[in-house]
Amino acid sequence: MSDPLSRGAPERKSTRKRQLPIRYREDNEYETKATAKTAEKREENRLKLEIKQLKSENDDIVGKNETMIALQKEMETERDEFKRKGEEMRLNTQTIMDNLSASETRIANLQKDFLEKFNVHRADYVKLKKMKDELLQLKNNVDPENEDKNEREKIENLKKCPYCRGYFTNESVAPLILKCGHILCKRCCIVDYEQNGSIFCIGCQNAEPIANVEEINEFPVCHSILSIM
Repeated sequence: MSDPLSRGAPERKSTRKRQLPIRYREDNEYETKATAKTAEKREENRLKLEIKQLKSENDDIVGKNETMIALQKEMETERDEFKRKGEEMRLNTQTIMDNLSASETRIANLQKDFLEKFNVHRADYVKLKKMKDELLQLKNNVDPENEDKNEREKIENLKKCPYCRGYFTNESVAPLILKCGHILCKRCCIVDYEQNGSIFCIGCQNAEPIANVEEINEFPVCHSILSIM
């Protein structure tokens, strides 16, 4: 038989499984918030540590880059210095080679000039020796008592300059041997050079150009003629 009190009353459903007590619900929310904050803090610390590590690595890279830049600048300075010294050495070597080449040219010219003058003096010596022998032969063949008129005139002409007809002396009228081998007095050589810039030889009818009046002093003196004066 049913209870009359419970018959008309509405049936109550249980909410134990659906809803926790307020105290337990607040504790659960606190734990959830605390867990979230802990996780957030842990993440923040992890990020800070990672940032610090990245900053340290970046500083290390920057330091290495600065070192590399300094080494590169030092290498560039050394390269420029090496290049400068190399160019200086090249110029010095070129100067030495130019001077050596110029010296070789001067030596070759001196040798050529020496050989030319040597050949000229040797030819003059041969001509002078021949003339001396002829004069000595003429002198030895002349007999004062039976002297032929032509021989006397020949010897007398040898004593005179063929240009001015003045007698040769040891000074301004000294008998000079020209390059062609003929004789002319020093005074006529100087006058001819000053007027014409050359020396005209009566013997071969040729004008002999000379560079300056000092060159006349280099002509050898015919001492054989002076010996019969």
